[in-house]
Amino acid sequence: MRYHPVDAITNPVLRNPNPCAQCGEPLIAARWSEHLSERCIRHVWECDACGYQFETTVYLSADKAAQRRRKAA
Repeated sequence: MRYHPVDAITNPVLRNPNPCAQCGEPLIAARWSEHLSERCIRHVWECDACGYQFETTVYLSADKAAQRRRKAA
């Protein structure tokens, strides 16, 4: 197994996390998420620095939903 240092991360989401809309601190992960349906996921975000909270909703295409079902099986 090869060691990969943290600065070698290639995932752009991890390299450049979304900033808080109020204070600019990075938001790494949603506080919690829920599947509203097979193709709809709601994320609740909260900034650890300032406490700002907001929700986002992701709608998956039918193809993506089918891929997720196959992976879960």
